[in-house]
Amino acid sequence: MKTALPSPTKDEARRMEIIASQVGCIACWIDHKVYTPCQIHHLLDTGRRRGHQYSIGLCYNHHQGNGGIHRAKRLFRNQYGTDDDLLDLTNERIEQQG
Repeated sequence: MKTALPSPTKDEARRMEIIASQVGCIACWIDHKVYTPCQIHHLLDTGRRRGHQYSIGLCYNHHQGNGGIHRAKRLFRNQYGTDDDLLDLTNERIEQQG
C-alpha cells in the first residue's frame, strides 16, 4: 500500500519541477523522443513509495490510462523496462537539461 511521504526537500521539489516542465513523460520519450506534459509517478518498493528522488514523469495515458502503469503494470514494464531502468533514463534526461 502506498504511504504518504514527508514534504519534498527543496532539491526534491526542484527535481520534480524539472521532470514536469522539461523532461516530461519518459514513456513518450522512449516511443517518440518528444516532450509530453506529465504527472509525477513515485516508484514503489514492496508497495511503499521509495521517496521523491525515486520519481519519473508519465503522461495521463502512460500513468493511469488503459495501458498505463497503474492499470497494466506487467504490460507496461515489458514495453518500457523496469522501474530502475526508467529512473536511470529520467535521471539522464534531467542531467541533459542542465
